Amino acid sequence: MEQIITAAEAERHLPAQERAIQITQRIKANGAIAANAIVEIGKDLRTVKIEELYKELGYESFENYAKQEFNLEKRQAQTYISTFEKLGEEFMQANAQLGITRLAMLATANPEDRAEVMESEDVAKITTRELEQLLAEKKQQGEQLSLFQDEKTKLEARVEELESAPKDVEVAEKEVIKEVPDPKTVKQLAEAEAALKEAKKELSATAAEAELYKKSAESARIEAKKVKDNAEREAEKAAKAEIEKFQKVADERIRKAEQEKAALEAKVTELQKAAEKPPENADKSNFKVMLSTVYRDMLGIVEFVKNTENQEEREMYFKKVLEIVNACKESIMAIEIQPHIEVTDGDDYGVEENDACGCYENEEEK
Repeated sequence: MEQIITAAEAERHLPAQERAIQITQRIKANGAIAANAIVEIGKDLRTVKIEELYKELGYESFENYAKQEFNLEKRQAQTYISTFEKLGEEFMQANAQLGITRLAMLATANPEDRAEVMESEDVAKITTRELEQLLAEKKQQGEQLSLFQDEKTKLEARVEELESAPKDVEVAEKEVIKEVPDPKTVKQLAEAEAALKEAKKELSATAAEAELYKKSAESARIEAKKVKDNAEREAEKAAKAEIEKFQKVADERIRKAEQEKAALEAKVTELQKAAEKPPENADKSNFKVMLSTVYRDMLGIVEFVKNTENQEEREMYFKKVLEIVNACKESIMAIEIQPHIEVTDGDDYGVEENDACGCYENEEEK
């Protein structure tokens, strides 16, 4: 037990590919053992039953022996034995991978039907229901052909009987020489010839019908194979289309992922460059923000004053804004600055005092 656990532990530590190969080989080996066991079980059960060896183990019947020793019901044990007897060791050995259920179903068919099924179908891949239906169809076809054959044999015997009748009449006519033929004999001859003609007609029709049925059965088999092949092609085509669709989706996701990756890399590069720049003076940054805010707000106020339609209100707004501008100007001019910076009067800014905001649109308003 310790060796088994050790082997199992060792296998789990193998590389994934080597472990997969080892397990697959073990499954195949066990499958071959199981398949061969079907043949041996059938042969050995048959030997025990025929030679009554079960009595040596104290069992009164073979059924008790199978039930107690192998938990096999009577029908199950008989299935192994009858399958072995009908198919033979060589056939079962060659097809043991089909399993006892399929082999037992094949054993119920006659050799010709069984050979046709094995030749036309992959029995291992079809379901047991499909195999059962296929064997039933073959059996029905065989029974109908057998009926046609029996009918054909009967008609041939009747034809042979009728064909011999004219000869008997001819012999009788030669033996009994008469100048005038016997009306009864002539009538019998005519009836025999008419019956012969009718029998030949029936035989021909029956033979044609049998041939037509055979052709129909063959056409049905060919058509079924076409349908199966077409279904396989359609399934393969659908699977291929599905794979291509998923591949396109995968390619698109990869493309987007690469784009996102490139964008992130660019962002990282930008952040790295920003990190490498010397930090800006905090006061200077604050000044820029405030100056930008004041400039934006002043532009908004100027635009608001220009768009005011009421003349009285616009003049009032203009005066208020101008008061604020002058107050700001006075406060700015009071700031101590370096001697080399020149400060000019308000008139030097190039904007008249009464039109600093461009509120008047023409000379009349001024």
